[in-house]
Formats: sequence, C-alpha cells, structure tokens
Amino acid sequence: MYFRLSYITRDFHFGDAEIKVSDLGKGLEVAYKRRPDDGESPPVEKNDGLIVATCGRKLPERLNDEAANMGVLSINKDAVSKVYDDLNDIIQRTLRLARWRVNSRGGPNPIRSAPRNHFVWSSDGSVWKRVADCISLKLKYLHSSHPWTEEDADFLQEEILKGASEPLGHELLREADVNRDANPRSALVLGVAAAEVGFKHFVSNAFPETSWLFELPSPPLIEMLHKFPWEQLKLRINGKVPSVPELIVDELKKAITLRNKIVHSGIANLKPETLDSILEAVSDFLYFLDMLHGEGRPWAMRFIRSSVMSSFKTD
Repeated sequence: MYFRLSYITRDFHFGDAEIKVSDLGKGLEVAYKRRPDDGESPPVEKNDGLIVATCGRKLPERLNDEAANMGVLSINKDAVSKVYDDLNDIIQRTLRLARWRVNSRGGPNPIRSAPRNHFVWSSDGSVWKRVADCISLKLKYLHSSHPWTEEDADFLQEEILKGASEPLGHELLREADVNRDANPRSALVLGVAAAEVGFKHFVSNAFPETSWLFELPSPPLIEMLHKFPWEQLKLRINGKVPSVPELIVDELKKAITLRNKIVHSGIANLKPETLDSILEAVSDFLYFLDMLHGEGRPWAMRFIRSSVMSSFKTD
C-alpha cells in the first residue's frame, strides 16, 4: 500500500529549487518545492511552498481486504496512524532542519495549511483516495532569503538519517519571535531560555562525560561562559581559541538582567529596539555554538554578524 502526505507552506524563498530527502531504511521520501498554481484549494498565495512525503507500507491482511472491498482506509486504524506519524515527522524535521541550515526566521510551527486531500492512499501508486477521519492542520511557517545549495541538501539528507531535528535552542528562539510584538516580555524570557538551553546542549555535546552535571541546578549563564574550558575544544578560529564574543556576552548580560526584573516583578522597561537587539544576539550566540559543534559546522558562520566575529580577524 502507498501513502502520501502533503502540506502547504508560506514564504518559499528557495527559488526554483526542489529540495529532496529520503530515509530508505523506513521507505520515506520527501520533495519540497514552490507550490504550483493548479487550481486546487486553498487558493495559491505569493511564495507558497508545497511539501510532499510518500512511502510504501505493508499493512495487515485485514486492512488490505477492507481497503479492497470497501475502498476505505481510516486513520483510526493503528497501522494507518503509524504511517501518518512517520510521514508527518519527516516533513516537520525536513522543514525545521532546512530553515535552521539557512537561518530562516519564523515561528515554531513550520506549516501554513493543508490541501483538500492532504493524506491519501493508493493500492497501485497511481489512483489515490483520501484517508478517512483525517483532520488537517493549519499552522504558520517561516521566512528565508538564503538560496538553497547542494551543500545544504547534503546536510539535510545526512541529518534526516541521523533522526535529527532543529536544536531546541533555535526552536525556543522561534517561539520568542512569535511573541515579539504581541507579548515582548514573554519574547525576552523565551529568548534567554533559548540561550541557556542552547549552551547546556553545547556543553553536553562537547564533553559528554560531564552531561550529568546539567541535571542539577545550573549556575548563571554568564558564569558558565566564563568558566567553560574553551581552550580544550578542538577547533580554532583563525588560529585563536574560541570564546563567546564580548558583543554577545554584553547583550546576554542585559537580557538576563531584564529577564530577572520581569520574572520577579513583572515590570521591565523593554523598548522594541532593545528586544530586537537581544534576540539578534541570541541568534548569533546559537549559531556561534553551532559553528563549534563537534568537528565544526562552518556554514553557521554566515548567519553571525560580521561585527560579532571581528575579534577573530587575523591581525
């Protein structure tokens, strides 16, 4: 039996690229491209994208007979629900990894809406029928202005097979972005949490033997940044020992001070430009940590402001 799950996304800024990824071990394939104007509902909006995941699965004989005799498959059947979950998971991870890779800003939920028949099945891979009892989702997507490259595609394929998704720190920052206008205090609190979570995960990855320490109450973030043994990392930036640039540290100090005022009193003098500056610094911080991850993710440097990285320039 064949299955196909489709979603519509906003703000497809990958040009004419068709992003493809597969997990052959699970029989899953994904294709993501600009949505064609084929007259299907809902109406096409500017920069719509279309992401489609497909797979073939062997179902219990009882379900095969039911599908053949009645022409109906329901998502309420465990085997069909499991297919949906697998397809939805690889779609969500594909979108989140893609926007992380190209620094695509946007909310935490990567999907705008679904086409009329977004989850369908077929016995032969050519004639498709709607899976019964399936309710579509209507979510928000992202913005990206960075072109999709072959290097990005290779990264996405590799991370999908690892079972990876966008790091939690980046996801929390997206939630902060969503609250930026409607609830700036919440945005700032989430922004600081994104920085703290991102650094803890970085330390746990850099020194796995010390990860148990992070199950305990942790010291303040700035203190951890100063005490972290940066010289023990394998990577160097232009021959220099990496450490978090002062421009980021200064913004994080400001953010933590304001966060504490909000948490303890509910009051803080938070100007829009201050919040923007802080969230931009948190983004720089998370991509700086990405750059130092394991053997290094040099692509992350392109999403860090040049002014932040000026301290690592060669003399």
